[in-house]
Amino acid sequence: MTITTGLVDIFSIPQLMRLIASGRLDPSLFAAHRFALGDTMDAYDVFADAANTGALKVVLQGTNVSASAAVPAHAGAVV
Repeated sequence: MTITTGLVDIFSIPQLMRLIASGRLDPSLFAAHRFALGDTMDAYDVFADAANTGALKVVLQGTNVSASAAVPAHAGAVV
C-alpha cells in the first residue's frame, strides 16, 4: 500500500480510518514529533523545517506534555 499526503482527501479518510480501526495501520508511525499545546509555535518551526527535522507529522497534545517530551524523527518511537 502507498500512502501519500497533501490536503485532506475526503475519499481516502474513511479507508484510512478503517485500516486504523482494524489494526492494519499504525498511525503513530507518522507522528515524528509531539508537543504540548503551549509549544505550538515550536511545533510549527519544526514542521516548517521538515527537511532538516524529519517532521512528517507533528502532534499537539494536551497540557500534560512538555516540550522536553518532543520525539525527534530519528528516535524511531513516539512517546
